[in-house]
This record gives sequence, structure tokens and C-alpha cells, in this order.
Amino acid sequence: MLGIHVGKEVYNAVSSAVNTGVQFPTLVDIDGSSLVDYGRYGEGVVVFPLGYVIDREGIIQAVYTAEEPDYDNELIPLLESLLAQ
Repeated sequence: MLGIHVGKEVYNAVSSAVNTGVQFPTLVDIDGSSLVDYGRYGEGVVVFPLGYVIDREGIIQAVYTAEEPDYDNELIPLLESLLAQ
């Protein structure tokens, strides 16, 4: 699992990770290149989802845009199945 903070505000990325108790690495994308690779375009605005699950082949298996997934019933089983492959 990897978190991505988009923007030059490195302090905000660190502060957010500490305040939320994130226990996985966070990439700071200073130039916004992850938006080019993974952002969705709509109505002239780049929309960056809350999260993606990408498998070992680089195929997107899930996209979370509005809220965090149900960890126990949705995300953990998905991750466990992908890790078992």
C-alpha cells in the first residue's frame, strides 16, 4: 500500500500521515505527475480519487472516489485475494 500526496506542501503530507496514524509509505508527488497517470478528467477538471487498488500486473482492481471502503468486508478481502495470487 502506498499513499500519494499531490502538491509541494510536504509538511501537510507528513502532518496528515501522523495525525491519521497512517502506517504505510506516503509518496509526495510535487509535480503532480500521478494526476497525469491516474487522475480522471471530467468537465475540464482533474479528479483524483481517494484510492486505487492496483494489482501486480498494474491493472486497476478498484477505485474509491467518494469515501473510504469498508475495510473488514471489502478492502481487506480484496487485498488478501490479490496477495494470494
